[in-house]
Amino acid sequence: MGSVRGWTLSVVLNVCACGARSGIDREALDWTPWDAGAESVVNLDASVDRVLDRPARIEAGCDGEALAAPRTLQVVRGPTRLYPVVLHDPTRRRALVLGGLPSGGMFSRAVYAVSSTDGAVRAMGESPVDLAISAHAAWIEPGRTALIVGGMLSGGAWTSRVLRVEVSDDALRFSEVGEHPGGASSGVTAVFDSARRAVIVHGGSGIDTADPRPFGVTWALRLEGDRARWTELVAGAESPPAASGRVGGIDPRTGALVLVSGLTREGYDRRVWQLSAGERPRWTQLTGAADVLARSGDALEWDPVGCGFVVVGGRCADQVWLLRPEGAGVREALLGAMRVEGVTRGLGRESAGVVFDPAQRALMVIAGSDCTVNGGTIATNVRVELR
Repeated sequence: MGSVRGWTLSVVLNVCACGARSGIDREALDWTPWDAGAESVVNLDASVDRVLDRPARIEAGCDGEALAAPRTLQVVRGPTRLYPVVLHDPTRRRALVLGGLPSGGMFSRAVYAVSSTDGAVRAMGESPVDLAISAHAAWIEPGRTALIVGGMLSGGAWTSRVLRVEVSDDALRFSEVGEHPGGASSGVTAVFDSARRAVIVHGGSGIDTADPRPFGVTWALRLEGDRARWTELVAGAESPPAASGRVGGIDPRTGALVLVSGLTREGYDRRVWQLSAGERPRWTQLTGAADVLARSGDALEWDPVGCGFVVVGGRCADQVWLLRPEGAGVREALLGAMRVEGVTRGLGRESAGVVFDPAQRALMVIAGSDCTVNGGTIATNVRVELR
C-alpha cells in the first residue's frame, strides 16, 4: 500500500510545485494533452472477467426490460481539472465542480456548473476560501447544503476542515463548521443518510501525526446551527477497515449504506460492505462484486430503472457498471464503456467527478487523471445517457 499511496502523493505534490514556480494560471491558456501511448501503465488489469466470487449477473432492470448500454452523447468543453470536488445538485439538475487542479498544476478556487440536461457549462465565480482536493462531499437533502470533509489545500497542506456549502441558483456560500475528530485527512467517505438526518463518515487516511484509529470508526456527522457535531455510530473494531477513496450510497429499498472499493493498508479492497438501517446499525460484508473497483466519483448513484448503483471507473477503465445488493450478496452488470470520438488518450480514468441524474438517466463525468505513471489530466468532460 505504501508504494501506491506514495506514488499518488508525489504526483499531486509535483504538479502543485510546478504551478507554484511558474506563477501562471494555465487554466486560462490553451492546453494540448501529450501522447501517453508509449507510457508505462499502473493499476491496470485488462481482465475484466477475472473474479474472486461472482454471483449471477444482472440481466434486467426493475421492469424486466434489458439494461441499456451507455451512450456518449457529447464531449462537454469546459474547464478540466484533477481531483475536483463534484456535487450533484438534484433540484437544479446539474453537476457543481468545486476547485481542483487545472492542467497547469495550480490550485483553483473557481466553481462552475454543468447541466445534466444539455451539458451547458456556466461559470459561478470563485470561492473566497481555499477549496481542497482529495476531499469527499455529501449533499444534504432536501438540498440547499453540502458538507466537504478534509483534503489537501493549496501549498500542499492537508486539512481536518469540515466546510459547509450553501447553494442557490447563481451562487455558493462557504463557511467552516468544524473539524474531523482524527485531524487532517484524505479520502474519507461521506454519504448523507436521510433517515438518520446525518452524514455517515468512514475511512480516509490520517495525515502527518493524526491518530489513525478515528478513521476506522463509523461516524454520524450532523449540523447543529453553525457547528458540526460528531457522534460515534459504530466502533472501529466493528467497522470495515479504514480505506481511502471508498465510494458509497444509500439503497432506497432498505435504507442500508453500501460501500465499495478504496485503498487499505493491504491494497485495494475488492469487498462490498453494507451498514444496516435502524437504531442499532451493523456492518456486514456482502458476497460478490469482486472486480468492480470503483475508481471515479464521490458517491454511488442509485438508478431506479436498473434497480442498482451506477459506478464509473472499474479497474481503471472508462467502464459503466451496475451493482445491485440482494440479501447477503450483490450482483453486477458491466453495461459497457464510454466512447468519445476523437479522444484516444489514456486507458481509463480515475479521480474523476461523477454524478448521475436519474430523471435524465444521464451521467456527467468530469475530467480525472489517466492511468499512466505520469497521471496526466484527461482534458474531456463527457455526458453519457443510459437509455
